[in-house]
Amino acid sequence: LLDAPLWENRILGHVTEKPNSRGWLLDNKAARTDTERIVREYDVRTPGIDVTAASLSGGNQQKLIVGRE
Repeated sequence: LLDAPLWENRILGHVTEKPNSRGWLLDNKAARTDTERIVREYDVRTPGIDVTAASLSGGNQQKLIVGRE
């Protein structure tokens, strides 16, 4: 979803998996922390995880998706 922040895009399709949730409850802090890890490990060029995916270049969008999967 290009209009959603990076950390929300990170959890797409993985909402009920750890570290994103505790049972049926979304763990925002853990999801945000894991998104920051992906940004570091995959060298996603972004000013932060609260920007929308639309603000990233196509290559950086792809890095985020690869890190998510």
